[in-house]
Amino acid sequence: MRYRRWAEPQVERRLEPYGLVLKAGVWYLVAAVDGAVRTYRVSSILRLEVEEGGFERPEGFDLAAHWQDYLAVYDARRLRLQASVRIAPELLSALPDRLDAALVRAVEASAGPPEDGGWVTATVPLESVELAVPVLLSLGPDIEVPAPEELRRRIEETAAAVLDRYRPADVSGRAGAGDLNSSPADRVAGSATVARAPKP
Repeated sequence: MRYRRWAEPQVERRLEPYGLVLKAGVWYLVAAVDGAVRTYRVSSILRLEVEEGGFERPEGFDLAAHWQDYLAVYDARRLRLQASVRIAPELLSALPDRLDAALVRAVEASAGPPEDGGWVTATVPLESVELAVPVLLSLGPDIEVPAPEELRRRIEETAAAVLDRYRPADVSGRAGAGDLNSSPADRVAGSATVARAPKP
């Protein structure tokens, strides 16, 4: 097999294929290379030749069990940032549909007793501040990050930048349509002024 790796343009490997795994729409090949079991992304295989002969797969090898062990080791290497999060009860029940399985397991394992209003506090592993910000912001107002401070600050800054992006410009001297302190009449008048086409 000729294979494209992130660190090297191309490498060649002689494999003993044990099976294919589909995860989140991506196929992976689990195979033995010089006696060690490795995992390869199928879409990164550049060339594949089938040789004559065969091989013996180890007796008792369980592809599903191996894959779960592989994911646990992979997540332990990848998720190095620890964050404290407070989660609303409405979001807690929906987490399996909204987050990676490793994060859901971390919430289930570390969640404390419900606070007032049903919110719970848990500790989740994350890859980095940069990658965590969009993931946590996608969960909306039903999650809060007390720590680490750097992650909380970056979320605040990103949320403020998004709000600024969508707040209409004040071109009439009135409060903009995005000004929460303006009256409904002011907001309607402001948006009407912004949308009004110039006279011919």
